[in-house]
Amino acid sequence: MILYKYTTYHNCLKILLQKSIRYTQPICFNDPFELYPIIEEYFNNEQFEEMLDVVTQEPFLEQNYQTVLRDHYDNLSDDIKSLIKYEVFYPIQKRIIEDELKKRNLPIKQLIKESLNAGTVDIHAMMNVEYLKIINSIMGILSLSKINNDILMWSHYADAHTGVVLKIDSDNSFFEKLGEVNYPEDNERPKIKLSNRDYSSKDSISLYKKVFYSKSIDWKYESEVRDMKPLLNAHNSTEKDKSGMPIFLFDFPPEIIKGVIFGLRVDLEMISDFIKQITPIYGMLEYDKINLDPHKYDFVINKIEVAV
Repeated sequence: MILYKYTTYHNCLKILLQKSIRYTQPICFNDPFELYPIIEEYFNNEQFEEMLDVVTQEPFLEQNYQTVLRDHYDNLSDDIKSLIKYEVFYPIQKRIIEDELKKRNLPIKQLIKESLNAGTVDIHAMMNVEYLKIINSIMGILSLSKINNDILMWSHYADAHTGVVLKIDSDNSFFEKLGEVNYPEDNERPKIKLSNRDYSSKDSISLYKKVFYSKSIDWKYESEVRDMKPLLNAHNSTEKDKSGMPIFLFDFPPEIIKGVIFGLRVDLEMISDFIKQITPIYGMLEYDKINLDPHKYDFVINKIEVAV
């Protein structure tokens, strides 16, 4: 099956010349719900006790102090923060907590439980933050599409029609977790229980597929097919994107590239230069050009004849 990758002209050249493509962290996508289900239960009682045993030991204890006190400091008024810097605030507050624990002869594990029962610590909010951190540190996504002529996608992802669409052969072992994105009609986010560790059951596998391959029905026009890879296996380009996030690249076999469709606003000189740079690496690919339909709000795709 041929799938399509919308991108900019210069980014496409970079992808093809380097023979590597980015698998993007979910947080970098324009959909804030990306890989963010409704988590009904993070852990059962036994798992909660195990978690407390771990996080109340070093180095996790120090990390927890930092997380809680940083959040507390950020919620202070600007006037107070102008009087005391976080670097001063943190050791003072940490010492106050430690002194209170000693005075009450109370293990920190018990203090956490009391805080949870009193509602002074929002464990759900804290775990949501940790869940998103984990997902964005381990998983990268390559977004492709089953369609190549969507006006909005050419506008959003192909630099306002000055970019290109890559034709990619998805029937290749390079793609390990390729799957079509589902757009549920009820627009409900999937619900999961992270406490369920029986990942081998059919129900669990089906549920986690929904998490990784579900989006709001508002995105249905994209007809997305995505592949996922663990970022651990990528090579970091040392570059960062516009948001300052690291770019993780995966080398692909050249044979997956079958052709290029040039946008409406890509001129003939740019097309000629593009083909000259790419041909020595990929041989003769299929080249097409987007043109306006003479009668409808639509595109027609015309083949470009390239002299051998």
